[in-house]
Amino acid sequence: MLFGLKPKQVMEGIRLYNKIITHDLWNSKRSRVSLMTDCMYLMGKKYETGITIEKAKALTREEFGVETQPRPNTWSELRHAILGHSEPT
Repeated sequence: MLFGLKPKQVMEGIRLYNKIITHDLWNSKRSRVSLMTDCMYLMGKKYETGITIEKAKALTREEFGVETQPRPNTWSELRHAILGHSEPT
């Protein structure tokens, strides 16, 4: 489930995931798989890999047997509070 990302970009997404999941403000609005999907989707958008919501759903269906739709907007205010700015890193 790489979303068209290069290894360093995947690691950036994992760091974003870890920063959010371990932060005191995180309130588990999304499952861990959904949050990782959101983080990889954000990285794909940041690096213009051509990832779309439909492609992400297909990738997660193939990997996990169930579609997970990226929804980083559901926790965007929290992301901005944790990271201190609007960039996903």
